[in-house]
Amino acid sequence: MLLTIVVLSAQLLLPAAWAQVQSSWKFAVLCDTRGDSDPVNLDKSGVNESVVNSAARDIVKEGAELVIVPGDMVNGWYRINTPYASQFATWRKAMAPVYDAGIKVYPVRGNHEDGPFADPGKYPWPPNTAATPKSLPIPELRAAFLAAFPDAWLPSNGPAGSERYTYSFVHKNAFFIGLDQYIISFRVDQPWLDEQLKKNKEPHTFVYGHAPAFRVNHTDSLASYPRERDVFWNSLGKAGVRLYFSGHDHLYNRAHIKDEAGQSIYQVLLGSGGAPFAKWEPRAYAEGDRIVNDYHDEAHYGYGLVTVNGPKVVMEWKALVNQGGEDVWKTMDVLEYTVTPSQREARIQQ
Repeated sequence: MLLTIVVLSAQLLLPAAWAQVQSSWKFAVLCDTRGDSDPVNLDKSGVNESVVNSAARDIVKEGAELVIVPGDMVNGWYRINTPYASQFATWRKAMAPVYDAGIKVYPVRGNHEDGPFADPGKYPWPPNTAATPKSLPIPELRAAFLAAFPDAWLPSNGPAGSERYTYSFVHKNAFFIGLDQYIISFRVDQPWLDEQLKKNKEPHTFVYGHAPAFRVNHTDSLASYPRERDVFWNSLGKAGVRLYFSGHDHLYNRAHIKDEAGQSIYQVLLGSGGAPFAKWEPRAYAEGDRIVNDYHDEAHYGYGLVTVNGPKVVMEWKALVNQGGEDVWKTMDVLEYTVTPSQREARIQQ
């Protein structure tokens, strides 16, 4: 009886959102699941169906309650003749184990759901305003994306002109923000994001978008607009965000970068969901020592699995590896952190 009273008293000291969810729960992050880049065979599905279906079955097995998808689900416009609607239908079919289990899926677009760039060549580094990447959106592809995901649970609370592309939602004791970074090329609607972060009362916040904030392999990223990117990164830090999920580069890379207050935020690049592997050469971040590499893999397909247990978060990268002639999903990277009420409140008040 005494122990029960002590526990309840401790709960009373916590903000309501902290005391609300006591049991642990999971969500998954799956990104860059598109098909191959073969320039000859254009009558393909546009999806790496075998990897996506295998990941979907493992996600169900793990008991995830939702899946966030930071873009490039399909080939879209790239080296394929298959209609857009058919590509998205194939993706949903490959994800059938997740949908059939009642697990909600929250996608945002990547460049393959938008259109090609105005200049397919390499962009200079450091970036300059005259040569930053600009997308050439395909209206029919944008429309096909919306038509493919009519699910009632997807919010329409994004900024004007970006409804159902950018949005936020709450699940249990976590606040999620999905960002479209192609309506405004490689940038976000910062005033809208600031408003979302300010009104959030949940202890955990997870933000995701297709493009890395800090360049890894591709020359195009949020780093193409470094000033706006730094404002974005500092806004995450001020709000107590610890994880930013992205893709675009076809590999797995986890790194941490400090905001202006010295708080480390993790950039978890999960471009390992089935797209053709990319080599990162040389293995050096364009912005140097500001970015600290924590883990890197460019040889395995994989997805992210996050467990939220009260104030504790455990992020795993599960990779598809061959063991004894059989493909199995194995945890290869783990990140753990704990957010306390005092830390959260202190950063909100800044």
